[in-house]
Amino acid sequence: MSCVLTACVATALLLLLEPRVLNSEGSLSTPATFDVIKDLHVNASSITPELRRLLWCWEVCSLAPSKEDQSIAEGLLRHSKTGQAHDEEAHAKHVLKVCTSRCKRGQKQPEEVQGLPSEETLQVPQPVAAYHHSAQRCIAAGVRRPEDAEAALHGLEECGVVHLNKGLVSSELLSMVSTAAEKLARDSKNAFRMDQARLRAGRQELWPPFAWPFNSSEVLQPAPSLAYLLRKYLGDHAVMDHATILIAPASATVAQAMHSDVPQSRLHLEIHFPLVNVTPHLGPTKFCPSSHGVAQQDDLMRAYFAASNCSGDASLSYALPLQVGQATIYDSSVFHAGSANLAGIDRPVFQLSWAANMHAVKARS
Repeated sequence: MSCVLTACVATALLLLLEPRVLNSEGSLSTPATFDVIKDLHVNASSITPELRRLLWCWEVCSLAPSKEDQSIAEGLLRHSKTGQAHDEEAHAKHVLKVCTSRCKRGQKQPEEVQGLPSEETLQVPQPVAAYHHSAQRCIAAGVRRPEDAEAALHGLEECGVVHLNKGLVSSELLSMVSTAAEKLARDSKNAFRMDQARLRAGRQELWPPFAWPFNSSEVLQPAPSLAYLLRKYLGDHAVMDHATILIAPASATVAQAMHSDVPQSRLHLEIHFPLVNVTPHLGPTKFCPSSHGVAQQDDLMRAYFAASNCSGDASLSYALPLQVGQATIYDSSVFHAGSANLAGIDRPVFQLSWAANMHAVKARS
């Protein structure tokens, strides 16, 4: 049985290039502060009442948690397994969470918030405003030129996802990959290569052998602009993890739930080459740009993102139809979801997965 095209046969594909210090803090490096930057203003009235309430509670509790909040937090700690917070910062975070939870539920008494800013005068905090503006810039960027590697890198760092025009892989190779993948999928002897259980909402994943055209030099040795992007984003020890064919079959008429594949940013990149022209009816992938690494952000951004989940807001999410030859590159931690396939035909995508190093490959596996 021939080997699957994974890191076991691609370990030697390390990108050995000049060192560069990488930002490991994720996409939003703004501090957790309630100072509102004037040129990043987001009108609080444009945010849902539930999110406005969350932001107001967070502000009130950051400024002055009440004695009742302190008492409840300490009582909960006494009855927890740890028994107490390990340090002052951890204790303050616990009090903040208790205060915010009580506030959101309407359990705080009027005297507990007396003298503090009212919900009516709420200004959207800097990290949230920065996230909104960043997402909107990313949505407006559309398809970028692959030869402008610096712009693509900047887009990937800010957005967690970029779409590049044709040129990274030849249309001839993609045509051969498409034909070979169809042949593999039709042959019952290759049933073991088709994973139909692990992906969401009826999607399928075909694991091809380490054979032509899946092991073409165009696949194993990225174009210069793509190699530059990989090494600058993932670091000097970036390695190819695997190559697969992702299929949204004609039967996948339900959209996936919004999700991220991994919690930490700058460890894994996915490169998608559609093997058919992806129209709106074929279910292009929906992205929430600038959501990569949200699990690494401060508690405010985690709470805000969990509550809003971006996918229902057209100013924070998008699905971009693409043509054969164009490419999508995204951080595996960015939130995304396959749209419903309503075209009545399969939507295959050639996926190349890269990781920052072999440790990241093994940890994900």
